[in-house]
Amino acid sequence: MVDLYTRAHELLNELRRNGNQAQGVDMRAYWRGQSFEGSADQPMTIRRALALQAVLQQCQVVIRPQDVIVGAPSGTVLPERPANIDDVAWERLHALNTEIGERSFWQHVDHCAPDYETLLSIGLDGLIARIDAAAYPTSDQRVFAASMRLALGAASDFVMRHAHACRTLAQEEKPVRAAELAGIVADCERVAHHPPQSFRQAVQLVWLLHVIWAIEGRGAMAFGRLDQYLLPFYLAEPEAERDARTKEVLGCMWAKLEEPGLPNSVQNIAIGGTTPSGDEAVNPLSYLILDVTRAMSTPHSNLSARVTSKSGQFLLACADVIKTGIGFPSLFNDDVLILAICEHLKIPLEDARDYCFVGCIETQIQGCVPPWSDSMISMSLALEHTLLGGASRLPETPAGDSSPDPRSFASFEDLYQPFEAHLTGQVERHIAQLKNVSSSADPARFTSPLLSALTRDCIARGRDINDGGARYPDLHGIAGMGLGTVSDSLAAIRWFIYDHAALSWDKLLTALADNFCHNETLHQRLLHQAPKYGNDTPYVDELAARVVRTFTDLVLAQRSPTGGYYVPLMAANINNIRCGAELGASPDGRLARQPVSDAASPSFGRDLNGPTAVIKSLTQVDYKPVVGGTVVNLKFSPSALAGKAGSERFRALMEAYFERGGMQMQFNVTGRQTLEAARAHPEDYRDLVVRVSGLSSFYVELSPSVQEDILACTEHE
Repeated sequence: MVDLYTRAHELLNELRRNGNQAQGVDMRAYWRGQSFEGSADQPMTIRRALALQAVLQQCQVVIRPQDVIVGAPSGTVLPERPANIDDVAWERLHALNTEIGERSFWQHVDHCAPDYETLLSIGLDGLIARIDAAAYPTSDQRVFAASMRLALGAASDFVMRHAHACRTLAQEEKPVRAAELAGIVADCERVAHHPPQSFRQAVQLVWLLHVIWAIEGRGAMAFGRLDQYLLPFYLAEPEAERDARTKEVLGCMWAKLEEPGLPNSVQNIAIGGTTPSGDEAVNPLSYLILDVTRAMSTPHSNLSARVTSKSGQFLLACADVIKTGIGFPSLFNDDVLILAICEHLKIPLEDARDYCFVGCIETQIQGCVPPWSDSMISMSLALEHTLLGGASRLPETPAGDSSPDPRSFASFEDLYQPFEAHLTGQVERHIAQLKNVSSSADPARFTSPLLSALTRDCIARGRDINDGGARYPDLHGIAGMGLGTVSDSLAAIRWFIYDHAALSWDKLLTALADNFCHNETLHQRLLHQAPKYGNDTPYVDELAARVVRTFTDLVLAQRSPTGGYYVPLMAANINNIRCGAELGASPDGRLARQPVSDAASPSFGRDLNGPTAVIKSLTQVDYKPVVGGTVVNLKFSPSALAGKAGSERFRALMEAYFERGGMQMQFNVTGRQTLEAARAHPEDYRDLVVRVSGLSSFYVELSPSVQEDILACTEHE
């Protein structure tokens, strides 16, 4: 039997041999500076479009021997600086490029899902035609429209450059490869201007736009609902060859997601879910994408599966991929997320049903909103401030506002009120900082002409994606870190001090101050006798729900300077390790500088009553207000999910979790023995992929602290 992924694996092996960083001199800043110097008399948005054009015209076109689709961002990196560029010009143009600058992550520059559906429907020339047909009453609109037109033309020329390069290369190749290259020439010539006519052409066009985002420096650009907008092209392929052709093309695309030069390689792909009209969206291409993901086992194809109450068979197919241990797909509950988007972001139902994800798990309305941005708040720090009257345990950690000595708290409510006040202060100070950063990006100066052209309503409005052009306003996620740590700590205080009078504030505060060095007995009592989140114990689960409610109410009450939304998340992206390193010991028994709990998950190693108990605890929390997204990591031993029976148990567990209102879950299915062997002999486990917070990565490339955090996660049988 022919392995349909042989060529894709050959390409993947070549990319891995070459490393994940392009080696040489990155020419982008020089080329942009050169363009900016020559366009000083033009409006800034025109200058940015011309700078993009200059880079796309001068970068190398990279064609790899195994390519089925072509394009790579590493063409901007030359082996050495050209001899005709002297030091003075090099420094001058770099300085000019830096002076003009770019948006930062907090100013909504990347983490976006472009409107590929419209692109594939009408093509690049179709978008230009829309600009030409629009009536723009103001000069600002006309200038911005001209910049979008320039950027689209630059993209079209970039695609055509790949056609020319393949035609030239074909003259030197053997007949079989020459014929393949001739096909790629035809594909690129077609999609340089017109809508694609085949599945390969559709993927080729999307991929080359993805390369352009990387060349622009935009990271974590998402592909959105790939199984939806590619479905018409899949169905149009001859039935006898449909799956083989599709697997070959997508296998190549999955390999190219490992291309050097991608600025942030967390590239989200969404499948499944609900159509805008409300029908089940799972289709044959959804299953085929699962097959590609399993076959390629690449860490940067961040696959996310939307699940509905009708997705039983689809869940089984997802389980078969999850069981391989690569951490894909992460599972999301349509019934919760769609309602959350409608209620808290005021998005109409039809567009809410078309949501996807960017980055790790962040909620995005495909092709309709500006780029995502996010930041994080340590809820555990708010608790530490509460216990220390506003001070911090470690000298490098900022203090909070002054608050009463906890010894004066006569009841648990007396404790919770200053905790809420400290958390309120954190959120308010953080949002004030975000507003200052966001407001410093002049929308007329920091435009995105090409991305705007691929965002709904920007062309019609003649406005930039970050200046009111996008259909819906910007979203900035604020992640609350340490839910398990805070909930367990509050439960320990309530249990020992208030409900059972088994501990005094003096003894607790003294033990925390010296990191339990002189009171190991109390340390063990806090670890093992107080209720812990994740064990189906209402005593602590209700506290977790209350903490989430407090946090989400604070965040959702604020709006951005542009009328957008600050949206709550429960996520960490391994920052729970950094967060813990800034804290002293906590009342749950966590030692100083140790990681706090990860995202929405229970504290690792504290969920001891099995996965059913975990989901019962998790679903005591109302996660609809956490509209930005949640991360729950669940770890299974491979034997727990083995065989058909294991898949059925997995499906039953996830159906119960989602029916009870769970929003998201992701999985590690790699045994502890394997992980420990990989730490001891990394050279033997180079291809071992694991789930890390909201993404997957090669285990042996992670820092020791992250490896330890994964090992600490409870392994359920």
